[in-house]
Amino acid sequence: MKHTLMSGFSFLHLPFKWTYREHKGQMSTFITVIGTLGAIALLIAYGLVSTAKMTGDSLAYQAINLGGALALAVNSGYHGAWPSAILNIVWTAIGVFTVGRFVARKAARTP
Repeated sequence: MKHTLMSGFSFLHLPFKWTYREHKGQMSTFITVIGTLGAIALLIAYGLVSTAKMTGDSLAYQAINLGGALALAVNSGYHGAWPSAILNIVWTAIGVFTVGRFVARKAARTP
């Protein structure tokens, strides 16, 4: 019997069966889309700050950076590009810290 990813769920009577290779290909495509969206987000944020349409100390800029870096960290880690993954993990940590400061300041101002 050929082992498939969904073979343990035969009671579902699905009209298809995913092989591991098909699943891996779909996951790779999904991860690539996530990484591409992360790169686009970082480029948009950089472009907005560079053209003075957004400030580097704004919550929007920090949130875009956080999301973009997280997406690229996932993509880089999945593909084994460890220097890029580590860079983006650190970038994400900085984003989490900075967004956390924004949230804490806002909470302190709210009565």
